[in-house]
Amino acid sequence: GRYEDVDGDGDVDGDDVEAMFANRDDELIRSHPDAFDFSDDGAVDVVDVRKLFNEVSSR
Repeated sequence: GRYEDVDGDGDVDGDDVEAMFANRDDELIRSHPDAFDFSDDGAVDVVDVRKLFNEVSSR
């Protein structure tokens, strides 16, 4: 499944979106598209940040 709690604090919120944006080019995130590819296009990029933002906003 997807790892929405990007900052690891136990909840999914705007801080996770910020952490995803700030770290989207980090090797740890890029090497685990199964956990961070929210757009299901095979890559981890700003589109995934937007998808996570939409998910957080709809909660």
